[in-house]
Amino acid sequence: MTPGIRLAEDGADDQKRVATPSKARELAVIISLSAAVLLQKRKILKKHLNVYWQIGGLFMKSESIAKHLLAINAVVLSPDDPFTWASGIVSPVYCDNRLTLAYPEIRKDIVQSFIDLIHENYPGAELIAGTATAGIPHAALISEAMGLPMAYVRSSAKSHGKKKQIEGIVRPGQKVVVIEDLISTGGSVLTAVKALNDAGADVLGVAAIFTYQLPQAAENFAESGVKCLTLTDFDTLIRLAVDQGTVTEAQREQLAAWHRDPASGAWTQMGRL
Repeated sequence: MTPGIRLAEDGADDQKRVATPSKARELAVIISLSAAVLLQKRKILKKHLNVYWQIGGLFMKSESIAKHLLAINAVVLSPDDPFTWASGIVSPVYCDNRLTLAYPEIRKDIVQSFIDLIHENYPGAELIAGTATAGIPHAALISEAMGLPMAYVRSSAKSHGKKKQIEGIVRPGQKVVVIEDLISTGGSVLTAVKALNDAGADVLGVAAIFTYQLPQAAENFAESGVKCLTLTDFDTLIRLAVDQGTVTEAQREQLAAWHRDPASGAWTQMGRL
């Protein structure tokens, strides 16, 4: 019998060949390579799908938290009597996340969202540290739910008593996640991070409920090399507020002008919110 590849229906003594031995080897190589390419594409597709679902999940959670804040009127607009932050920035909008503590179900959702964020992005966390004062209650709830120790950090050391800036026990090399309620410029929480690093801790990063997404904050975190993640943000909250009719398109434009350059005061010339 002449060697080569034959069709299954052909007899063993049939001399007809679909391919010669050399051609068969070429086909085997092509099939192997094709299978490898398909397998690689499948792995890449699976990876992209996993990323897609992760991003989708984060997007939905971000919207969910923003909806909570809007539902309890945690977002206040006041252009005629603007708010002055600790950083000195004058703002027509204020997000008061402390109101979430009055709503058990919302509080529970926020705590679970923090836990999910920490497990996903700060694995190995050994201590939850809250910033004084707004981050303390959230840090307490998170640490209790995760079964981890807790500490809190003042903006500066006390001038009396033990004159401590950090309350609680922080061990050298201990992996810490710092909890803040919101991020404006990032100055306050970065002060807490520095205090913890100076105490010998290994700060994995910062987690907060909300960020105003100001350019100054992005610059401050980039300069310090500190990772900062939040449950929701300014863009998501304002977009939902417009969708719900809480904020008009004209108000959105004014808020966008403030957001682009908070220090300029140009937004005050655009009419009333």
